Amino acid sequence: MSAIDRVKKSRGINELAEQIEPLAQSMATLADEARQVMSQTQQASEAQAAEWLKAQRQTGAAWVELAKELREVAAEVSSAAQSARSAARGWTWKLWAGVLIASVTPILALLIASWLWLEPQIIEQQGGIWLVFKLK
Repeated sequence: MSAIDRVKKSRGINELAEQIEPLAQSMATLADEARQVMSQTQQASEAQAAEWLKAQRQTGAAWVELAKELREVAAEVSSAAQSARSAARGWTWKLWAGVLIASVTPILALLIASWLWLEPQIIEQQGGIWLVFKLK
């Protein structure tokens, strides 16, 4: 027979009190246990929330630090690119001068060689020094 059935069959107040008292004690014990479990759950929840917040702050700080480092690297890369552009501009005229010299030198050598080949008597009659004055 269940406790509720016994309460229903009780005849007097004392008998009813005897039947209800163990139920009331059980309910009080359950309420205390529930309160204790809820308190533990709340404490664990608060501890977990504190850990989560701490982890979020650490992650945020790491992202901020990473952003600073990325800005520094971007500034260095930009500076290096600017230096490379400046160096390229500085070498442009040197490159053109080198190309001009490399192009004109063989042409002049061929011109002088063909001139000497076609008129060898100038060197024979007047000497090699005369050739230098003749070129001017």
